[in-house]
Amino acid sequence: MYRSHFWWRRHPVFAHAAPACGRYGFSAYETRGFERRERARSAMSGLGLDFGVRRPLRFLRDRLDLDEVQTRELATILDRLKVARRQAQLDAERTLVEVADVLRQETTPDEASIAEALAPRNESQQALQAEVSAALHAFARVLDPDQRREFAYLLNHRAFKL
Repeated sequence: MYRSHFWWRRHPVFAHAAPACGRYGFSAYETRGFERRERARSAMSGLGLDFGVRRPLRFLRDRLDLDEVQTRELATILDRLKVARRQAQLDAERTLVEVADVLRQETTPDEASIAEALAPRNESQQALQAEVSAALHAFARVLDPDQRREFAYLLNHRAFKL
């Protein structure tokens, strides 16, 4: 902590305000958002949703009025998408390293060696496209017609992105 971080608490003019700032020096207004987020986290963890898809899942749950079974199924779908995206990103980074290794060679690289170095990146992109397609099919299977219309609206107006 910086030495002058709470300078106003020690200053005689502002000393009267220090005790009124609530717990940890925050006002009641500043702690409301923290408490609301904590309630949302505990509600989501009660469903067993402790992985990294809380925010889009919470958005879909609120906008589409999902029940608990639909929420669980969409959580698994979003988790699979998250893993596929991470894998595609990792393959893209590895591919850049392989292309750099090919370009570092003393001889001029031919087109076949560059294409061979780029092959994992293309395969992972195709796998990601297949996963997105499977996710959309699973979304359509899980949602009822009204929810599908609302989901299509969210996709069309870019409020939700796959």
